[in-house]
Amino acid sequence: MTFGPKQPERVLFWIASASALVALVALLRPPAETLLWKALFDAGHAVVSGYLGLVFLRLIQAWTGGYPPLRASLWAFVITMACGLGIEIVQIVLPRDANLGDLMRNGLGAAGMLSAEWACARDAGGRLVRQRWVRNGLLGGAIVLYLIAFAPVGAIVWAYTQRDAAFPRLCDFDARWETYFVEMWKADLERTPRPAGWGSGQAQDKAGLVTFRGGDYPRYVLKEPVRDWSHHRELVFEVFSQIGTPVEIVLRIDDAVHNQEYDDRFNRPLMVSPGANLFRIPLADVRRTPRGREMDLTHIARIVIFTVEPPQPLSLFFDALRLE
Repeated sequence: MTFGPKQPERVLFWIASASALVALVALLRPPAETLLWKALFDAGHAVVSGYLGLVFLRLIQAWTGGYPPLRASLWAFVITMACGLGIEIVQIVLPRDANLGDLMRNGLGAAGMLSAEWACARDAGGRLVRQRWVRNGLLGGAIVLYLIAFAPVGAIVWAYTQRDAAFPRLCDFDARWETYFVEMWKADLERTPRPAGWGSGQAQDKAGLVTFRGGDYPRYVLKEPVRDWSHHRELVFEVFSQIGTPVEIVLRIDDAVHNQEYDDRFNRPLMVSPGANLFRIPLADVRRTPRGREMDLTHIARIVIFTVEPPQPLSLFFDALRLE
């Protein structure tokens, strides 16, 4: 018995297709660093892996010339997942982040596509060989798997819709959608009731208790706020401190073309006194701050509140970030 491909031309074609897809998954990056693009790119793993599973299935069929369809599909799934795992391992040493979530999406896509293909398999005469209820069940299951893979995209779109509807409120820690736009670095965030004695807020109102843990520039980041601030005059937010002495925080604002240099953004130290503090930042000051240019108030990218190497953990309550 000889070992070799039954259909060598097809084997070469499908090997080339598989290699191109593996390279695509390993090297392609999102065109923009936004939440929506990242979600779309992540969900795209399911689409690419589904097609890759189909390529491996065709490769197995071309090599063997007649492997049982179910067994070929299972082998195609195993090989696809092995490739996905290999890509994640390679990304550990590349300037990319290995992600078990990508591996899960690979599995969803491959399982969905291979299930749909097996449901629609035909015999040599071109007739479907699965009973209708089997086909419908498998096709329905494939749709569910892809819906699961793309669910984060829907969640991000919902969060953008809620963000836009809330504007000019930027963040008051009362709504679930806000969590999509918050990022912490060496700091912790807890949504908690406003402390007694802080303003006239209702009992159910929440505040953000930010604990700056220490180290280099622990920070709270509000990313991707509504971009256009050009029709407003001030950025306003409240801070409440239960610390007995004044402490300093720094407010930073970046626009979309910020070049990561210190003098190309807005930076302002703010002294937080014990008790309630209300800060009003004129947007005219924000516009004038970058050296050699004006801040683009129609394309604001992020707000950062940080401390400079606190010697010990520092906890402050934040609330009602808004434009006026």
